[in-house]
Amino acid sequence: CIYEIRNSVDLYVVCPELAFVQYAANHDLIDVIRTGSALCSNFMLTDECTSGIAQVSTSVTSVAKIKKFISNNSYMSGNQQANRALRYIVQGAWSPRESALALCLTLPRQYGGFALGKITMNK
Repeated sequence: CIYEIRNSVDLYVVCPELAFVQYAANHDLIDVIRTGSALCSNFMLTDECTSGIAQVSTSVTSVAKIKKFISNNSYMSGNQQANRALRYIVQGAWSPRESALALCLTLPRQYGGFALGKITMNK
């Protein structure tokens, strides 16, 4: 996508699924899981609210969309790490702390979690 900003400068922006795979290529698994959980959450960080967090009706992306992107672009660097992270991403959190707590409860012990299994957020 191309968006025009001040002074008619073009800014190139990639889709969130590609950004996630690119991020996965250069970061450790826990950071990739946290980033994926943020992309699949129902909150955004903003200066416009006193709490610094605003709830949004839909997430930027989802595990299903990321999975489909990876399968359609299997040649990309970062796919393997991104695919590993998809197993642990928590979708639908309404705050960063809720997301962090969910990851703490669900991640395997080897990654510092309590391994309590999959959970569903805010249904």
